[in-house]
Amino acid sequence: MNFNIGHTYMRSIIGRVGGKSKLKDAIIKLIPKHNIYVEAFVGGGAVFFGKEPSAKEVVNDLDPNISHIYSDMKSVGEKMINKDFKPTREKFNRFKNQKTFKTKSERLYRNLYLSVTSFRQDRKGYIGEKSEKSPRYDRETNGKKYKNTDYKDRLKDVTITNKDWKRLINKYDGNDTFFYLDPPYSTASDNKDYENNDVSIDELYDTLKNIKGKFLLSYDHNKEIKNKFKGFRVRTVKTKYETMGGTINKKEYLISNY
Repeated sequence: MNFNIGHTYMRSIIGRVGGKSKLKDAIIKLIPKHNIYVEAFVGGGAVFFGKEPSAKEVVNDLDPNISHIYSDMKSVGEKMINKDFKPTREKFNRFKNQKTFKTKSERLYRNLYLSVTSFRQDRKGYIGEKSEKSPRYDRETNGKKYKNTDYKDRLKDVTITNKDWKRLINKYDGNDTFFYLDPPYSTASDNKDYENNDVSIDELYDTLKNIKGKFLLSYDHNKEIKNKFKGFRVRTVKTKYETMGGTINKKEYLISNY
């Protein structure tokens, strides 16, 4: 089934470490028939923005900054059209330290700017002065994808939440629901890439093993995970990750109950 018929593919709204931009096509092909689509760890939303819209959609992220990017884009996304995303260290540090906002527009601009101008788009460290000269950060092109209302329009009818993922699954579980889960992987606690990285393999298994809906889980490739989810369908896929030393090849699991 082609889930992109009649749908204009959109890039992730922001970059995220471990994002699924390189695996999105393989994942989208595996999405079963459903009425309700729920993404519990939406991050940059590579799969969400790449797939055909569903009758009802829910996207969730426990990181309030990420959740606000979605809700604020839905509310005031058109106000990003004239914003300047040219990187400077002074502006990055000022925005990183900013915790209160007068408007949703101010908060959205801050959160998008930090994502665009951070190293690996991790929202923690500045890209550096050398990178400022790259064509990627040219004043006319940097942040270009926010200079229209495409994201605002796509999010118009989407429910956006900032909940614990287990509560989200319990709330929306049903025979017509499809859950896509891309949690912090079992090694995420070592690299500190995520603010909320305390998702255990046991929690995932215990929550998903008896749900009524269908789920597809992206997870890292190791024996513990394969043994834990024995009895479910476990697919191995190949992908690539960009690192400071270059590109590395990796294997990941796509685990489903269908």
